[in-house]
Amino acid sequence: MEKPLPTNLSEFAAEERKLLHDLANPLAIATGMLEAYRDEFERSGLETTEALTRKITKLEAALERIGAILTDHRPRLIAIQESATKDVKP
Repeated sequence: MEKPLPTNLSEFAAEERKLLHDLANPLAIATGMLEAYRDEFERSGLETTEALTRKITKLEAALERIGAILTDHRPRLIAIQESATKDVKP
């Protein structure tokens, strides 16, 4: 069953904040797994190739960029939600 569409700006901002939160958890797991991989690989003493290092660096940069997008967008949603709440007359 699909969730109904939000009926106002405050509800929409709240849904978007939840989405950011829901995306942040798997992102944190992916980032942690990448760090664990790097640590384990370094401890193993195995040699890496330039191509593999480049791929891992790109992966790390992509995860950091996703995190920055989520972090940058959250305050905007909070401001929208607070503004919409103030506009509601009791």
